[in-house]
Amino acid sequence: MTENLRTSCWLLRLMISLAISGAYVNTGDCTFAQITPDSTLPNNSTVKLEGNTRIIEGGTLSGSNLFHSFEQFSVPAGSQAYFNHALNIQNIISRVTGGSASIIEGLISANPKGSANLFFLNPNGIIFGPNAQLDIKGSFIATTANRLKFADGTLFSAFPSQNTPLLTVSVPIGLQFQGIAKSIRVEGSDLKVQPGKTLALVGGDITLQGGERAALEKPNLAVPGGRIELGSVAGVGEVSLNQKDDDWVLGYASVNNFGDIRLEDGGYVDVSGTGGGDVQIQSNNLALIQGSLIYADTQGTEAGGQVLVHTTKAVTLTEGSKITADVALKDATGTGGDVTIETGQLNIQGDLSFVRAGTLGKGPGGKLTVRASEFVELAGTTSGLFTQTDDVGNAGNLTITTRRLSSQNGARVSTSTQGEGHGGNLTVTATDSVEVIGVGSGLFTQTFGAGDAGDSTINTRRLSVQDGAQVLTASRGQGKGGNLFVAASDF
Repeated sequence: MTENLRTSCWLLRLMISLAISGAYVNTGDCTFAQITPDSTLPNNSTVKLEGNTRIIEGGTLSGSNLFHSFEQFSVPAGSQAYFNHALNIQNIISRVTGGSASIIEGLISANPKGSANLFFLNPNGIIFGPNAQLDIKGSFIATTANRLKFADGTLFSAFPSQNTPLLTVSVPIGLQFQGIAKSIRVEGSDLKVQPGKTLALVGGDITLQGGERAALEKPNLAVPGGRIELGSVAGVGEVSLNQKDDDWVLGYASVNNFGDIRLEDGGYVDVSGTGGGDVQIQSNNLALIQGSLIYADTQGTEAGGQVLVHTTKAVTLTEGSKITADVALKDATGTGGDVTIETGQLNIQGDLSFVRAGTLGKGPGGKLTVRASEFVELAGTTSGLFTQTDDVGNAGNLTITTRRLSSQNGARVSTSTQGEGHGGNLTVTATDSVEVIGVGSGLFTQTFGAGDAGDSTINTRRLSVQDGAQVLTASRGQGKGGNLFVAASDF
């Protein structure tokens, strides 16, 4: 795409956003598409232009918190929004009080000598375009919440009153949503923060598109060894913010209604590093389609983190989409991360769509745990749920708790070893039924090397194995096969 076409598309999206919000669009004044401070703070923000860089200064200081307030905030392609701040600032807290969404096509940066976290709040929506990038030393939290809550009870609202706002020295502890939350879109962007920090997107529906980066196998959201949070809130509620060392861990106990999160067109989330980082996803539905990826791989000596997926309705992986928390390098000695999926329905469909916690190195693999209140349905060659080891590290255990488990058309639930490490144990508890159908499909604990296979335990009311499918524990190498325990109360 040419630069002129990118600019035209950016202008079109901005005008649509302004038109939807009811704001006036003056196409004769190109400054409408930039950053405009408002006059709602005791000491207002200022913006000065140097070349293609908007330098943001001023704002109101309260302790180590620096507050900024804007009527509108958008960054065109080829330009930069630069937050110039003192080195003692810990949190840059920015809000957008006008009625238009923020369209980020350029670079958002901050003083490179500092380490401030950047909170960006716009309840009218946020779009990160294909040229959007970040260059900040702290964490980045972008949200379409209405208010930011602080430890002393102070609220920093995107809908300020006529009174002079109370600003606080205390830390942010919550994102408050007061109605239907607007969406956040990532359209082929390259958003990353420093290793060990947090990148969080919290709003209404969240869409992540791979764009041109998908063809290059490059992530859209990346924090090496850090933390990525994706949260979709559909209505009134509060998301808690808990600072833990360099991380911000989000909590959803005070949210009752969730929206949807969708990774498409090869959308790619990556927290792989010396130790794999953490990913937490909270939504009503989570869909990974068209080869989308979530990677949390351990590549060195440090222990991996956790991939936590919580949805109230369904998790769907199709068309070669994957979630992995592997020990990904042969010389890596760190422990692999655990993967936990809690949902109503887990659907994994299509060839090479899978969730895996494995190890290719010396470090042991993590655990894979699935709790699906309704069903787990797996279909497609080389698709399914896996823990495995290819070296001396032991594989983690695989545990499934559900009402109904179905594996067909070549899909597998498997723990295995092809090296000296032991395979993990497989435990399936399905209160209604377990069905495995078709050649290649089944439940497996196997060894192909010197390590012993794990045990397999199946507890269900009805077990059905049809048309060439298998339930087995086996040795195809030097290691010992595991034990197979089946308790099927009816059939």
